[in-house]
Amino acid sequence: MTEIPTWWLILSGLFFFLNAVMFGFIAYAAIKIAKVAEEMKPKITEMSDKVQELTTTVNGVARRVDEVALSVRNTVDGVGTKARGIATTTEGIMGEAAPIMAKYAPYLGMAMTALKVLQTVNKFRGVFGGRRRR
Repeated sequence: MTEIPTWWLILSGLFFFLNAVMFGFIAYAAIKIAKVAEEMKPKITEMSDKVQELTTTVNGVARRVDEVALSVRNTVDGVGTKARGIATTTEGIMGEAAPIMAKYAPYLGMAMTALKVLQTVNKFRGVFGGRRRR
């Protein structure tokens, strides 16, 4: 049987030693990570609860917005129906009033013109006849 060279034994021992040190370092890091994860668990649970509460609140707000939108839609539909009724009534009244207004429009125009003439005369009296003799 042949002997193993000394340099091979030294190299193997060095590799074994470095392997053991690396394993120890990895085990130490794993323990530290596990402790950090354990410390973070209550915080994560708390945040999860807060997210659940926010989700519930947002769902409630969304439901309320839907209710308000439906109410507004019903109100707008009602107002639109009433406005159409008012417009129809106004159109009917105007249809009946138009011939009457056409009949009296010339007289109304003359009266308005006469009032304007009187207003102008009074204005000129104030400018030219500002002082009255007593």
